[in-house]
Amino acid sequence: MASTREGRIRAGKFIRSLRIKAGLTHLKFAQQTGIGTYTRISRIESGEDRLPPQSHRAAAKALGIAGNKFAKAMLYFYEPEWFMSLFPGELSSLLLEDDQLEDT
Repeated sequence: MASTREGRIRAGKFIRSLRIKAGLTHLKFAQQTGIGTYTRISRIESGEDRLPPQSHRAAAKALGIAGNKFAKAMLYFYEPEWFMSLFPGELSSLLLEDDQLEDT
């Protein structure tokens, strides 16, 4: 199981990849999600902070991903023990493409 820090880093890479694919700047993404500042988005993408749960729906919409798939991914990254308890054996069905987790 990944550490909390590793999970935040992987979540950040996932979010960054989707944000870039959606053609959003840090500022535009911050505005669309109600997070506030573009620097907070940068901190989330670097793994220094995490995306607040109350922003997940807006983030999924801005990133062009289904809300339930995005929520599952965030649960996996941020709370892997909860994910495994709620969705045993479903890790492969999360369908996180390797290119979404690489540095871009």
